[in-house]
Amino acid sequence: FKVPFKKGMAPGEPGHNQPRLYGRVRTPTVTSSEVPSPKKRPLPPNRRTLKTYGILPGMYTRDELEGMGINTHELQLIAPRTAAYYAFNAPMSECTSLSQPPPTQVMLGPHAAYDALRELGCTLATQEWVDNHWGLILWKLAGMVAFAPDQEMEEDKRWSWGEVMRQLHSSYERELNGGSRPPLRLITTQDVSSAMPTVLCVSDIIWNEPTTGKDGVVELAHPELEVTDGWYRLRAKIDKPLARAVRKGMIRIGRKIGIVGANLTPKRPEPCEILEAYNKVKLSLIGNSTHLEPWHSKLGFMKRPPISTLSSLTADGGNVQLLDLEVTRVYPLAFMEFSMVDGKKEHDGPYDQTEERKREAEWEARRERVAEKIRFDLQKTHSTWKSWEDKLKRHAGGRFPGVDDTQPDHIDDHLIELLENGDIRSLVQRISPTDAGWLADALAMHRIKEQENLGDVITRELEKECPPRDVGSLRVLWMKDVRTDRKPSNRTAEVAVWHVTNLILDESGTRANFKIGQRFRITSLQPNKLQSWMPQDAEDGRVYLYTLKWTKWRKLP
Repeated sequence: FKVPFKKGMAPGEPGHNQPRLYGRVRTPTVTSSEVPSPKKRPLPPNRRTLKTYGILPGMYTRDELEGMGINTHELQLIAPRTAAYYAFNAPMSECTSLSQPPPTQVMLGPHAAYDALRELGCTLATQEWVDNHWGLILWKLAGMVAFAPDQEMEEDKRWSWGEVMRQLHSSYERELNGGSRPPLRLITTQDVSSAMPTVLCVSDIIWNEPTTGKDGVVELAHPELEVTDGWYRLRAKIDKPLARAVRKGMIRIGRKIGIVGANLTPKRPEPCEILEAYNKVKLSLIGNSTHLEPWHSKLGFMKRPPISTLSSLTADGGNVQLLDLEVTRVYPLAFMEFSMVDGKKEHDGPYDQTEERKREAEWEARRERVAEKIRFDLQKTHSTWKSWEDKLKRHAGGRFPGVDDTQPDHIDDHLIELLENGDIRSLVQRISPTDAGWLADALAMHRIKEQENLGDVITRELEKECPPRDVGSLRVLWMKDVRTDRKPSNRTAEVAVWHVTNLILDESGTRANFKIGQRFRITSLQPNKLQSWMPQDAEDGRVYLYTLKWTKWRKLP
């Protein structure tokens, strides 16, 4: 038997009681590395959020920041892409080495940070992981320095190598060592749907080259966003409404946005780790399901999806994920009938419930007549087959096959010929009495089998001669915004509720019975009548929406 302990590490030996870090023994001797270790700062017991900090962004001017000794030009150059080239100048007191004389200057950048983490026993970290987090941490700290510069006057300031290393070490402990995966990492590995409501920050805006259309008109360059959850970055495709917001400056670098219903492009991508996903997949954002978030919002998954208002919607903004509306007018129930004409789906209507009852009664009467005719024709066919059996039996006389006899191969050919042309007289004249006996048995088995499947045959023929009607029930509602506490609503919505006769509002099976004054929280509505939408600033503006198969209604008090 061999003990699993290394030399000097068994119970009772000196090494057994030495302090450990991440499964490795920390030696009491001083390291000879030139990279100083981070100073771990404990979190305050009453940690404040950005919202409760007591100050707002932009409270300090550039001159005021410069007066406090803060290099605003340096901070302004910091971005996730450029931070990889930034390094701190190490003070001479932090760069002593036991084996070599101190250098004149040591640059502490992402490579030095990686070496420092490895010395702390962070063996799961890679240089690529450190480079990613280095840029995002520096970008965040640069913003925090400009936000609350008073702390930079203290000894324990933010813009320092020690603070960056403390946050890098904290990120390692939480993610790689603790197994907590950030939102974008969960999305790219497809362990969480990309449609989850999430707060992200715009870390970059990438402008594509202008394109020339088929008519020779040069189209404006379409922007693309780079978004971050504070841990990782991912590119995001945006639609036309979001591109307009970027051009107007409403969406800019540093702005936080709430997204819901996003997709990954290309469609059905393979799951991949987040550091590999930057050049492989993109998020696809929808204007009507993207919202500006307050500056103090916490990045990551949201507890509940944001609720849109009618004033924020655009006709070309795509699917609307969630609305909170009140019914102001209910139109009578209407119906539309769809049919295929020359390979295209066309509709007839809308028409009222009285007309629908009349059409349904006419269709049922026609279907019954067709079914009766099909049954009559099938009974006539079976009677004909029975008369053929009798003729074949008379021609066979007593020459019928025995139980153990094997049917000749040509009997199936005779049966197919008889069923196709129905000329029993010429067939009887050409075959022998023995073959007539075999054919009578084969025809009897065919007739019995068809009788067993008679119901399926009738249904199949009926579907062909008189197919079911494709009718959609429809009720149009006029609705208004309920959430008008922050901004009065100047729009109303015409919502076309499809398949309303089958719509169930709750788990108890309650059918939809819309009345004026009812309030609903509605998911997944699609813009309709795009050319009829009024401008967002129009008085008494109207928008047009319709429901989808997966639209959900939740009745609220």
